[in-house]
Amino acid sequence: MGNPLFATKSLDTLMKEASDTGEHSLKRALGPVNLVTLGIGAIIGAGIFVLTGSAASLYAGPAIMLSYILAGTGCVFAGLCYAEFASMIPIAGSAYTYGYATLGELVAWIIGWDLIFEYAFGAATVARRSCRTMASASRRRFAMCRAQCGSNLRGDGVR
Repeated sequence: MGNPLFATKSLDTLMKEASDTGEHSLKRALGPVNLVTLGIGAIIGAGIFVLTGSAASLYAGPAIMLSYILAGTGCVFAGLCYAEFASMIPIAGSAYTYGYATLGELVAWIIGWDLIFEYAFGAATVARRSCRTMASASRRRFAMCRAQCGSNLRGDGVR
């Protein structure tokens, strides 16, 4: 008997667990509207990369094109990896399911926590940028209101 941390699940077990219905099984609850809004949220979250691109264009120089080519090549290979995952294990899942089926429970646990941290840090970054954008917009609006009213808006009645 091997180490239980590296125990894998067979494809038959994964397929059976995916089709199970009962009290202790997860139910698929996302519909088309949920998936579309999840996609829109991911696109909005990708807006942080625009800020990264702006900073890179200001400080990186002509090598920025090489970095975009390198990043694009990495994205192509990541897409090919996920295509292989989907063809090898034909159930809904991601790197977690593939890791559990091929590399074992410890690797799947690490991948699962990595995904949680990725989403948490991504959400924190987007929230920080959104707050900065809203604060900037409110300062501009306050300045326009102040200019239109012709007062200093201190509340002391002085004009």
